[in-house]
Amino acid sequence: MSLDDLKSYPEELNPVQARDYTTEAKGLVTQQFKLAEVFNKYVQVMVDNKTELLEVIDDLMQDRSLETAVGAQLDIIGRIVGQERQVLGLTLTEYFGFDTALGSQTYGTLDDSTVGGFWRSLSDPEFENQDLDDNEYRLIIKMKIIRNSSNGNIDSFLQAAKILYNVDTLLYEEFGGTVVIGIGRQFNTGSVLVPGLGESALGVRYLPIPFGVKIEYQDPLTFYANFLTQTYQQFIFGSGLGLTTQTLNQMFTFTRPYTDTYFDINGDEQTASTNEPRFGHDELTQEPLGLCINGPNEVLTHTWGFEANESQGTFNISITHDNPSETEVVFIAEGVGIKIILFREDTYWKVRTEWGVAESYEAIITQATSDSIVANISYTVAGVYFSIEDENRFASIVVANEQVNIRNFDMRIGGSFTTNVGDVYEHFNGKITEFSHFNPYTGSNERIVNNDIPITTEEYETIVTELDEPIVT
Repeated sequence: MSLDDLKSYPEELNPVQARDYTTEAKGLVTQQFKLAEVFNKYVQVMVDNKTELLEVIDDLMQDRSLETAVGAQLDIIGRIVGQERQVLGLTLTEYFGFDTALGSQTYGTLDDSTVGGFWRSLSDPEFENQDLDDNEYRLIIKMKIIRNSSNGNIDSFLQAAKILYNVDTLLYEEFGGTVVIGIGRQFNTGSVLVPGLGESALGVRYLPIPFGVKIEYQDPLTFYANFLTQTYQQFIFGSGLGLTTQTLNQMFTFTRPYTDTYFDINGDEQTASTNEPRFGHDELTQEPLGLCINGPNEVLTHTWGFEANESQGTFNISITHDNPSETEVVFIAEGVGIKIILFREDTYWKVRTEWGVAESYEAIITQATSDSIVANISYTVAGVYFSIEDENRFASIVVANEQVNIRNFDMRIGGSFTTNVGDVYEHFNGKITEFSHFNPYTGSNERIVNNDIPITTEEYETIVTELDEPIVT
């Protein structure tokens, strides 16, 4: 059986042609008996017994197939491939505990069973055996068949992962001896097979991992910074840590070669030292304002490594503009041969993309006249898609794809900028509330940034609400 067979699973792997044996038998009766009621009933009684036996044989043929077998028949298939129904020694990796302990989770909630870890005491076993129902057992048998027949290459692993996680598309990165995969959604911390056993742990146990290769599992969210709560997370490739809490200084470089003032949570004016970020509060209400950026030399930067997907991704930025009289650059993502710029001019927000020396695209977002906006910027090898205040723009990249590298972005918020046609944008004057980066939504529903098809508003909301809580404020 090939991997393609395992992926498709036609309902009848042993097709049987249905036949009406009673009609066939009556068709063999000579003319003189065709109207003989007693003889016809005798023929029907004889054929009905044979038909019942043939139906049992037909069912037996069908129940020998992996997709249709149940109970004892499925047990036989499992034993043939070397996989018993009882899975032994599964590790409970997700539990309620301290945040520094490996595998520990938070409290759960009454409203959402997917949040929080299972309670485990010191007296509870670290390992347990699990009897699988037919659907669970069938999936594990498929994985066992793949492992038995795999040639150990990465293609076999990726095809098997699609079956295990029930997706059509995988995000895939190579990082030295590490392969990072994403399935277009969060990996569940509790799998359908064993409560407390995460999907990634399920993959480690049952996927045909190539020898000498380390596999890591990536959620769509690869980078998140909330400047109101000062919460920062980044997906760390090649470390086994996944989406990891970090400090501002670990994720960003902040520069300002002078001191500056801000109001603290008590409404008192404070002075930030050189290169110290200012997290301001409203002087009267003491509400947090986020990261304050004000001045040509006050700049927040980040250099993307493998967090940015090779061909596509989505930046999300939530900002407030404080100086509408200036033409000010807000956000720049700059790769090889391409720049993506978000700026404010007069009373409008605008977006601009540049390729090479002279080619560019600029669009005014007519509906976005407010000072505070949430901007979604999705990029592909074919173009850049902007969504601001439910008004959308798409800019096709007009140079050859091999001349544009949208990996390894240098990202910058603040500072001045001169376009490739000589227009000058002054420094940003405002506040950064939130910034994040997503790999695009992929999977069985085929929601993917691909060529000229951008992520829609509904699809973007699907991404962010798949987290424990929406991150867009």
